[in-house]
Amino acid sequence: MLSNVVLANTPQLFITFTYVFYNDMLTRMLMSHEYSQFARVRKTLRVSQPRGEQRSTYWLQLPYRYSIPLMLSMIVLHWLVSRSIFLVRITIYDDNGSPVPYRDINACGFSPLAILLAFCLSTLMIAVLVGLGRFRHTCAGIPAASSCSAAISAAVHPLDSEPDDAALLPLQYGVLPGTARHGAQYGRSTKIYDPGLSVRERVSFSSGRTTPLESGMVYR
Repeated sequence: MLSNVVLANTPQLFITFTYVFYNDMLTRMLMSHEYSQFARVRKTLRVSQPRGEQRSTYWLQLPYRYSIPLMLSMIVLHWLVSRSIFLVRITIYDDNGSPVPYRDINACGFSPLAILLAFCLSTLMIAVLVGLGRFRHTCAGIPAASSCSAAISAAVHPLDSEPDDAALLPLQYGVLPGTARHGAQYGRSTKIYDPGLSVRERVSFSSGRTTPLESGMVYR
């Protein structure tokens, strides 16, 4: 009986691990998308313990329009898998109505309909994730960072004039005003690296005024 119980519930374990990986991948994609929006609109930071104008993190790690369908899909998938392979125990009785323990039957049963529905739902969930992964960021002008702390740290080098409570205010990523100096740029028409062609400007998150990055420029 124990081996049949383990066999019937093993798929549930795989589904749990699949949910963790699915949630992690979707979280990274949406995190990268929200990060890229800082180059287009001024927004406050999203933190675990908000202060000032900061925003709190999502309750289920994801926006509700993603987390609620994902949770419902996983609940239905767990239920379908529990109906796909299940424990069957048959107790045999003698003519006097007494159970005959040594003739008990323990086995695993299966339902083709539940297996088919579970397969269709899991395929749909994979297709949705692949479809979301094919969308490009709607906002250019900021290096991709996702959850890489090194890339995020490189994007946060404000000027000394930045207020101390800048992290509590709405921020935007872009070129900081008044930071131009003699430097280098790739020529927009010739694509030839000319050290004296133009200027290099400084980019960072800032609570002050910023201007969008331009294609072909080299920034610091």
